[in-house]
Amino acid sequence: MALDLNTEIMSVVRGQLLALVNNDTIYSAYNVSVYDEQTYGALQGNIRFKKNDIYIIVHFFNGTIYAESITVPLYFEIISEENSLVVAKNLMIEYGITYNFATPQTGLLSTGVYVQQAYTTPQTQSNFNEVSGGYRSLLVLNATFVVGENISAITNLEIDGASINFISADATCTMTPNTIDTGVNNGRTQTKNKFATFALTLTLVSKSSAFINKLDSIAFGTANINTTFYVSFVKNGLTYTKTLHILAPDFKQTKGTIPTYTVSLIE
Repeated sequence: MALDLNTEIMSVVRGQLLALVNNDTIYSAYNVSVYDEQTYGALQGNIRFKKNDIYIIVHFFNGTIYAESITVPLYFEIISEENSLVVAKNLMIEYGITYNFATPQTGLLSTGVYVQQAYTTPQTQSNFNEVSGGYRSLLVLNATFVVGENISAITNLEIDGASINFISADATCTMTPNTIDTGVNNGRTQTKNKFATFALTLTLVSKSSAFINKLDSIAFGTANINTTFYVSFVKNGLTYTKTLHILAPDFKQTKGTIPTYTVSLIE
């Protein structure tokens, strides 16, 4: 079956938004409905707004097709709760912060579909729109989705049992060859790999966590440099588990940006 972009993206958006609403006592007091542009357009004449209703409509722009992936710009049109925009605006800000660059949970996507997502902050488009006897605001939030099929990527990264949200991951396996002079073919040698070193290099926000605290304790001299890390991740449907050591933790703090860590973990 061909890739259905609308279905995949709406599944992610709806699942993430409703998870955010259901896990917060403030948002769960409101009726948050999520539609794509076509479905909402068909229902629009039959909708009767109630005071605590918030409507989120997803509109799709024309995207770009790259090698094995499609980039789809879209925007969210948000109709706020009655006589206020505070709840709707805060919900969309928190949504963007929570899921920006996050890999969606497997259950929200079809098998083999890979998605990356990026969001802006919401902007107020207009205020004082009279709807069903009250006033509502119209908000807009822009987003970009990158969608690919059968992409082999690192997901579900855990270190010491805690989930790690990384900016970038670079896994390398460096081989050390052992040359053998066979005495034939005009002195040309043959090689066989004798040693290999696996390294996982991560860039992540320096946000307080057990992993960052452990890195700090090694980097700043309060823990043994041979302290180990239990690393687990999924790639191409297989789960890999490794016990790794730290190499060259690089903490960077610059004014105007959030502090980051770039760290290599090696066997």
